[in-house]
Amino acid sequence: MRFGTKLEKKYQISVKTDEFLYFFCIFAYMKLRHITTLLFAFLACTMWSKDVVWFNGHGNVSYELKSKKSPIVESALEIFSSDMHQLTGQRAESEGDATIEIYELDKMKDKEFRKLQSRKLPINKVIAKQDAFYLGTDGDKVVILGSNDYGTAYGILELSRLAGVSPWIWWGDVVPAQKHYLALKSDFFTLQWPSVEKRGICVTGTNFDNKRLQEIMLRLRGNMLLHKSPAEKDGTKVLSLPENWLPSTQPGLIYYEMKDAFDHGAQHEWVIELNNPKVDAYQLSLFMDMAWNINRVNESNIRDHFGEWLRQQFGDIIGQQLLPIMTEYYHLVGINKPEQWQQEFAADAFGNELERYIANFGDVAKALDKIEKLIPTQLQDAYFAAIKYPVYCAAAMATKQLQAQEARHIGRPQSFLHDEEALSSAVRSWKAYEQILQLNSYYNNDLAGGKWKNSLDIQHNDLIVGEPLFPKKITKKEIDKYGQPEPIYFDFDTDNTITRNACEYRRASQGVKAIEMFGHSMKAIELPQLGQLSYSFYSERDGDAVIRIAAIPTQGFGGKDVSFSVKIDDNQPQIFSVKSPIDSPQWKADSQRGQAVRTIKVHLTRNSHTIDITALDDHVAIDQIMVDYSPNRIFYMFPVLPALH
Repeated sequence: MRFGTKLEKKYQISVKTDEFLYFFCIFAYMKLRHITTLLFAFLACTMWSKDVVWFNGHGNVSYELKSKKSPIVESALEIFSSDMHQLTGQRAESEGDATIEIYELDKMKDKEFRKLQSRKLPINKVIAKQDAFYLGTDGDKVVILGSNDYGTAYGILELSRLAGVSPWIWWGDVVPAQKHYLALKSDFFTLQWPSVEKRGICVTGTNFDNKRLQEIMLRLRGNMLLHKSPAEKDGTKVLSLPENWLPSTQPGLIYYEMKDAFDHGAQHEWVIELNNPKVDAYQLSLFMDMAWNINRVNESNIRDHFGEWLRQQFGDIIGQQLLPIMTEYYHLVGINKPEQWQQEFAADAFGNELERYIANFGDVAKALDKIEKLIPTQLQDAYFAAIKYPVYCAAAMATKQLQAQEARHIGRPQSFLHDEEALSSAVRSWKAYEQILQLNSYYNNDLAGGKWKNSLDIQHNDLIVGEPLFPKKITKKEIDKYGQPEPIYFDFDTDNTITRNACEYRRASQGVKAIEMFGHSMKAIELPQLGQLSYSFYSERDGDAVIRIAAIPTQGFGGKDVSFSVKIDDNQPQIFSVKSPIDSPQWKADSQRGQAVRTIKVHLTRNSHTIDITALDDHVAIDQIMVDYSPNRIFYMFPVLPALH
């Protein structure tokens, strides 16, 4: 060991370094003798020696619970053990003197507590907060401290997350890649506690096992599993997601509703009511992340949070490629919810907005074709349920409904079966309908080997599974004849309107925020009470026009109104409300569209003009603005590209 001693003195390498790494350093010195190589080896030794290894590729992951076991902690340990089996091939086991030490502080005996206090761990910070946990290293140990049973469970499952296990491993069929080495850096730690005291999930679907519901609740750091939503009251906010088929609630809307609720005092209890956790996987994840840490997401990083979730499910490369595609998906479903389709698009407006919307959805679906080839075998079920199924179904639904609309508008009952244009639209609609049935059949019967049999609650929804409506029924003869339709021309034409996303303002008052992935613009503007937006434009015409303001439909806090005023030049401001009675036709139409459009008649001179918008209440959000010289125009979408692509 003379050489080793010399080496130690010259380069201050400790003989306590792991034996393999130590001799690697000696080998580098003897064979290469270049100082840069030696320094590299030394740095490698130094970095690697900082790892606290809790799985080295042999045996099983071991843990030791240093306090009395509670039912919630027992459930978390069962989940953790199953996760480790997926990662390493063997379940985690309870053993004495294990690398992972777990402490539920409120269950510890005085003697054990005093002994723990002698170590340099943030015990006082953890125990002072409900549901809090600390996860870090102490010497050669990985230590989990929980203030109570839930906090301890969250700490255990945080270690699963760090190891590469998605919370959606069961519900989303997100099978993790095998690991042969699991470690934490010697200086690693995380100390967490919730922003909202009670964080609940209310599942209205009936086909789900309660144990699995509790699992996803724990993985997402919830502490209530309900089968009936509580009434909203001071300190409580309930968010209801209406979909039972496709995820169509924009992430920005969830952020907008929940952040405003928190800022207005709803910090005691949050509950998300949904039909199927699998369908609303990201929406549920976003909601629970905000309930756990209200500062985790802000108005300008919602898309980043979504990208992080996609990478968690599908890996960095595929997740990054999916982000722009799924961003456009949420833009399109924000324009019209696929499962609530009631309104019509206009084929003769703005270069044929009907065909353009169908084509935009088609582009999103086509963009997935290249990515699908990259999906590893173990993630194909996850990819189908979370990505391919919603995108393809939403695209098919748009084609089914809009082409059926075209067939009805073009064709007449007496001549329909001889009208080539009408039949072409009808066959496009019919084929899209067949695609929806095929996708649903695979999901409800074959996905993950039949694991999700009959889990989609759509069999009684005629809008989804019902045949498209034509002037007369078509036969196989028409389907065969018109099954390969010619492309239909469309353009993007503003038709002499002046149209802008609300985020393109000239001036804004303090407190105005642009919220990502929200509204048709994908950057709708939230205004505080008395907040203002100003716009300017030049009118090339002298004549009558209308100014259309698209606001986000929402209900006020505590029954209050949601209103704003619009002032054109020096004229008197006009006041509008975006609040309508729940379940009224106006509310349903606005909610499906994602916009409450309010119109002002004006006479414009050939000159510069200004539009000033003032929020008269809280919870006002403005999406888009249009100056239109055709006051009686029939259309659905404002002719402007989204601000976030």
